[in-house]
Amino acid sequence: MDASTLAILAIILRRRRKRRAHSRYAKRYYLNLDDDRRRKRDRRIPIPILRIALVEPKMSAWRRILSSGNDQSLITTTGLDFSVFGELKGRFVWG
Repeated sequence: MDASTLAILAIILRRRRKRRAHSRYAKRYYLNLDDDRRRKRDRRIPIPILRIALVEPKMSAWRRILSSGNDQSLITTTGLDFSVFGELKGRFVWG
C-alpha cells in the first residue's frame, strides 16, 4: 500500500467514528433546562395518560386536555403550560 491509499483509509475511518448528536441535544437552550422543564417539552405521552385516552363522544379533545391537567398535552396543543394559559385566560376572559 502506498501513502495515498493509507491516507484515504484514515479519512474514511475518521468519518465513520464521528457520531452526530441529535440536533435537539446539541442546542444550548435545551441543555440548560432543568429536569422539570425538559420533561414538559418531551412530546411523548406518559403511560397513565394512555390508559385514559378513550373518551366519551360528548367530551371534545379540547375539554379533555383542559381537564387532564397534563402540561405536556397543553404545551403540544398550544405551546403554553397550564400556569401561563391560566394567566392569559384571566387577562382575556370577558365578564
